[in-house]
Amino acid sequence: MLLALLGCSADSPGTPSPTGIVVAITLPTAGAILTDSVALNATASAAAGIAGVQFRIDGTNSGLEVLAPPYTLLIDSYALADGSHQLTAQARDSSGQTALSPSVTITSSNPRPNDIVLILTDDQRYDLMGYMPLTDAALTAETVRFDQAVVTTSLCCPSRSS
Repeated sequence: MLLALLGCSADSPGTPSPTGIVVAITLPTAGAILTDSVALNATASAAAGIAGVQFRIDGTNSGLEVLAPPYTLLIDSYALADGSHQLTAQARDSSGQTALSPSVTITSSNPRPNDIVLILTDDQRYDLMGYMPLTDAALTAETVRFDQAVVTTSLCCPSRSS
């Protein structure tokens, strides 16, 4: 963390940034294990003022540049492959100079999804599930129900006629 306070670049740890920009990732901390949605947070300052912060995951820009504090980006760990990842933040001051934060190593560990059972019925109105008590009872709190749907290939007469 001392390197971040000195405004170091990840390319040359221990060397203060020649641009005078100080940037560091504050969350998640090094060694964190991501298993859900998480907010990436960074702090940045410069004498010329900060124009924006761009978060990077494994060297690739992630999301849009955050133009005002708090410098936060929400990511979904399911978008990351399981394993180790390097997070950095690049700050840009109002004169266009940039500096890269020291990298933070995190691990993405997403649980495998449960089995998926899709129940497709034909010619059934939305309010008829109550007349199928055994099926309705088999659905649990973990069940995902969709209130609206769009199909590219209609399978039933009402859908084809609409």
